[in-house]
Amino acid sequence: MLNSANSLIEENERERLENIYAAVNAALDDQERSAIVMSQLVARIPAVTQAMADNDREPLKALFAEGFPKMKEEYGVRQFQFHKAPAFSFLRVHKLQKFGDDLSSFRHTVVKTNTEKVPVSGLERGVAGIGIRGVAPIFHNREHVGSVEFGLSFKKSFFDALKKEYHVDFHLKLPKDGKFETYAATLDPKFTLDNEHTQEVLDGEKLIHPGETDNGPVVIYAAPIQDYSGKAMGVLEIIADRSKTESMLAQTVWTIIVLGVLFILVGLVIAYIIARRVHRSLGCEPANIAYIASEVADGNIHVDTSHFNPENVGAYLAIRKMINTLNKLWLSMSITAQSTMAVVDEMVGTRDSLNKDADESEKLSMQVIEDNDRLDRESQNLTESIHKTKEHFLQVSEAADTLSRDVKLIAQQAEMASGNVNTMASAAEQMAANLSQVKSNLQNVTEAIHGVNNAVGQMKTSQSQVLQMAQQANAISNETNTQVQQAITQIDNLNVSANEIGKVVNIINNIASQTNMLALNASIEAAGAGEAGKGFAVVANEVKELASQTSEATQMIAKQIGAIQNDTKQVVASIHEVTETIGKVIESNRSISDSTEAQGALVENILQAAQDVSNATDEVSHNATELSTASDEVARAALEAANGTNAIAEATDGMNQKAQLVAEQSKTANEQAQSMDVSSQEILSASVAVQKKMIDVISLMGFLHGTIRHQNQLTQVIEESATRLNSIAQEMSGSGQSAFDLRTVKQAHLAWLGKLEQVIVGRLELSPDGVTDHHGCAFGQWCDSGAPEELKALPNFQKMYATHAKVHEVAREVVNLVDQNQADEAKVMMSRFQKIREQLFNELDDLYYDIESVVQ
Repeated sequence: MLNSANSLIEENERERLENIYAAVNAALDDQERSAIVMSQLVARIPAVTQAMADNDREPLKALFAEGFPKMKEEYGVRQFQFHKAPAFSFLRVHKLQKFGDDLSSFRHTVVKTNTEKVPVSGLERGVAGIGIRGVAPIFHNREHVGSVEFGLSFKKSFFDALKKEYHVDFHLKLPKDGKFETYAATLDPKFTLDNEHTQEVLDGEKLIHPGETDNGPVVIYAAPIQDYSGKAMGVLEIIADRSKTESMLAQTVWTIIVLGVLFILVGLVIAYIIARRVHRSLGCEPANIAYIASEVADGNIHVDTSHFNPENVGAYLAIRKMINTLNKLWLSMSITAQSTMAVVDEMVGTRDSLNKDADESEKLSMQVIEDNDRLDRESQNLTESIHKTKEHFLQVSEAADTLSRDVKLIAQQAEMASGNVNTMASAAEQMAANLSQVKSNLQNVTEAIHGVNNAVGQMKTSQSQVLQMAQQANAISNETNTQVQQAITQIDNLNVSANEIGKVVNIINNIASQTNMLALNASIEAAGAGEAGKGFAVVANEVKELASQTSEATQMIAKQIGAIQNDTKQVVASIHEVTETIGKVIESNRSISDSTEAQGALVENILQAAQDVSNATDEVSHNATELSTASDEVARAALEAANGTNAIAEATDGMNQKAQLVAEQSKTANEQAQSMDVSSQEILSASVAVQKKMIDVISLMGFLHGTIRHQNQLTQVIEESATRLNSIAQEMSGSGQSAFDLRTVKQAHLAWLGKLEQVIVGRLELSPDGVTDHHGCAFGQWCDSGAPEELKALPNFQKMYATHAKVHEVAREVVNLVDQNQADEAKVMMSRFQKIREQLFNELDDLYYDIESVVQ
């Protein structure tokens, strides 16, 4: 028995130290989770990714420099740093003045993150010592632009907190130059394992070794500490005070000794009584008393006492009272152990649910963060779009104002152009009238020339009458020839003038063509509006210039017409002189008949010259006709241009009104865009606040995970202790199979307690019909048909049976209230359920005790 107790105590001591080692690793996991979560959150902030893409430190300083002291104080953040690949320090938020140095030779977590573009977390040794690192890559538009790191403390303060919680000391040693040096310790580091044993632990072994300190005996539990890559980087020694354990062990030894001595003394007393009263007092042989004492000393409290004399009531009752007291003690231990195990069974189920809920909450938190990141990006995009829209509205408003002014100017210039074009049309009409007069005069010239031809013909027919006047006719003919030459010269001048008129006509044609094109362009520009108004102004100016040129051409035409008229008058005068001269020739020829042949040749020359004059006159007349036609076209085009400018002027009035309406609507839209910009900024500010709160939530979720793991470890310890306690109780009680499993019955009703709570909060749906009565559950069926009749007759059984029925009734009432949407009333009813459940468990304990007592 002493060896069993010693082994049990040592095993509990080992398990306790292993649980503390697991708690250290759990605390490290929590810190790693916090570091990597904060890194990933910062890496997803749009302002951070933009600043890293732009290689701009100032926005990062503005975002984090002011808040870093609070992060250091509340979350234990010692390092907050941004890097460029592979491991160049871009910005140390914890040390702003230092940056640009290459860390790749020893900061392997940073190199791995920037090389593989994945987040990395864990322990790593740096210049300032070991830190709990969390490094995350940063991407901008899916392009890797660097990384961000959070480093949490892994120094003496970390172990001080664990010492305060678990009441043990810690000693972390790191290898250096074939030996081991202290990195952090909560006690004097001289109490430690030697280098040989420490190297074994670094190679993967776990050792537990007794030791001594100035304060007494200790036990040292040594296990490796791993870095971010899973490689052992040091050895952690957990040093626990063993004085209480040894004191407990010594106390156990003394208790066993005292009990042994007590049993021996009882045996001696009994032997003494036997010796005095012999068989009369004891009712059995002395050897039987020795046997009973030996069995009780060995833990058999169910020793046979049938050898006692029932008549000796005093001795019999004393022995039975001692045995019954010990039996009650072990039964109480068994009941407590089974009740504890029932609670642990239910806690294991709730542990899985709690772990699932915590994981789901963490996923939802991360989803909220990701959604919030998208909201930030969309808000920024919305803000940029609003700014651009505002700029566009301002441009539209300015353009509308400009358009309104230009349209007014176009209208004014169109009115001026219309006046100019009308003037030009009047001038063209006047020119056409003048050309008609020229044509009339030319027709007179032609008719006069025909008259000359007729006269010359008559003169030729009268040649026979001028034969006698040959000499005189010859002189007259010479004079006539001279005059005719002069007429020819004048006609040539008229021809030259006609040519000049042709040039002027060409100029007028060009002007008319250009005026037509300009009028067309003006119509197109006016239809296009907008900036085209300026083009119309240019066209209007060109029209004015062409009108001026047309005026000049008209003046030139007038001059030429005057010249033609003068020349024509001279031709007429000359022709009259020729006629008079020819009359004289005829009169002379009547007297000179012998010069008929010579005179005939001269007449032929005169006829030829007259024909030339007639041809020239016809050509001039033709040109004048074309010039008149061109003038008509110019007038028509001018009238059309005038009508077009009038239409432009009318259209510009409507355009002006629409331009003013566009300007007013643009201003209204700009005001609305300004309001949207304010709302977008408010959304962005609220999103940033949510992001900060979610960082706190993620940190708390990490703490919750650690608490859950710790609770799981404690649950496991409780389960192990309860199992051992029940085993010892069963061993000591010596009872066989019980009539019913107390642990299973309690666990089933505890499960209903949790199920009802889930129904109240809406996590589980259950109808009132789904709650069985006390006859339907497994325990109720045993009570109705499986329990022995002698057991049913016990008062505690009947009392328990009635309470069990109430438990099911109240459970159904809770579900019924929830089904009627009376959650508050259901919570009140749950309080009653809890009280009845507690009453049922107490009555089950009493019944279990009665059953075991009957069996024994």
